[in-house]
Amino acid sequence: MKPPAHYALVLLALSIVLAGGATAARLSFGESDNGKTVSAFPGDTIVLSLSENPSTGYRWVMETSGCIVLVSSSYTPSGTGRIGAAGTRVWRFMVNGTGSGGISAVYRQPWMPVSGSEGRFDLYVVSGKKNIPSGDSSPFFFKKTLQNTFFIPRPRAY
Repeated sequence: MKPPAHYALVLLALSIVLAGGATAARLSFGESDNGKTVSAFPGDTIVLSLSENPSTGYRWVMETSGCIVLVSSSYTPSGTGRIGAAGTRVWRFMVNGTGSGGISAVYRQPWMPVSGSEGRFDLYVVSGKKNIPSGDSSPFFFKKTLQNTFFIPRPRAY
């Protein structure tokens, strides 16, 4: 005996809701976040936007460590139309695992030696596992429900 079609729809809707908790986040940071420690999860995207003026030779020299991987970098000139005006550099990073990692940048002319007076940006990232609901935490959904043919919730035995 096959279950009615509406039970298949309930199963589909339930799987969409549960998968929604496991989606990756987009975390955005800027100059005001310098020195902060943030939490992230594997698969999350970190977007970092900093002011930059490459027409003077100054650029952010970027390094990543740990579970952080650089995905892309782009520069947008200022909208003032003035030659030599600073624009915005945007980097996209991916959190590629669990543990700690970081994003470090020094604002300098790459051909000049580091003097220690350059601008710096540091962001520390702690990545952990996402907790996907197991069913025990919700009074309306039980692990045994998945084993039921017709997905009828049954009361817990205390």
